[in-house]
Amino acid sequence: MGLCQSPIEIFFPSRDFARRGGPSNQPRQVTGWPPPQECNLLGSILSSHSYLATFMRVAPPLSALLLICSLLGCLTGPNSMLSRDASLLPLDEPVELAPGEGLLLFEMETNEVMPELTMSSIDGGYTTLVIRDLQPGRRTHIMRVPAGRYAWRRLEIMGYEVGGKMYPYFLDLDRDDEDFHFDVKEGVANYPGLLVVSRKDRWITRFTINRSGQLARRVVDESRWMIEQYPLHYTGRRRDDFLEYYSERWTHKHLRGPALSLNQKPVGGEDASDDEPTEANDE
Repeated sequence: MGLCQSPIEIFFPSRDFARRGGPSNQPRQVTGWPPPQECNLLGSILSSHSYLATFMRVAPPLSALLLICSLLGCLTGPNSMLSRDASLLPLDEPVELAPGEGLLLFEMETNEVMPELTMSSIDGGYTTLVIRDLQPGRRTHIMRVPAGRYAWRRLEIMGYEVGGKMYPYFLDLDRDDEDFHFDVKEGVANYPGLLVVSRKDRWITRFTINRSGQLARRVVDESRWMIEQYPLHYTGRRRDDFLEYYSERWTHKHLRGPALSLNQKPVGGEDASDDEPTEANDE
């Protein structure tokens, strides 16, 4: 017996839907519709207890494709199932990199506690790292990261109080905003710039800025092992060769490494004519 030879039960809102404030709980029988040529597909969909189950029966290739896309989204997004906690390392202890890794040397400035900051691959990789419990103020952090191209993707910043307990605001950063993109090169200390996140009431300001000169002084004063062991490279949005040029000059002067052509000038906003960075050219 075909589906069209028996009534189809459909739950319709009753005419007094608005007056009663909700749909009727009783189904209404509709006979003689839909037309016979459409009955097998539409009738089965309308009479099924599970739209999803019916969809899986009538369109298995499309449903399989949607399922695969959903799984890929779960695996690669900022809330990916493959995400893992990043390990921030002490600034005063030398770090040994494994093959295929780079040292990420980033600065963070915020006026509130940030429970989470997420970075994800944007070059076809599947690396998603979650940095937790970033404290207010301006701080420098280092971590070992697989080489590749990344973006700051999501942040949480404490902001509002409910019942005497503080809760964070969540903000997904624009994947296409190149201000939040950076590279991690193998065997190099990679500086993507200073990430600034500031909250005032419900407004969250976020941007990156290059502070290579200040960073170079901080590395020499507080983490000299880093410049002795790895070249410093700026890997943010715009090209700036200052850190690379400065670290090569410093290595040549203090460690008697390979000679650097002093006629070479860095490309970017920094002035590397002196052995030490200057604040004047750091803005």
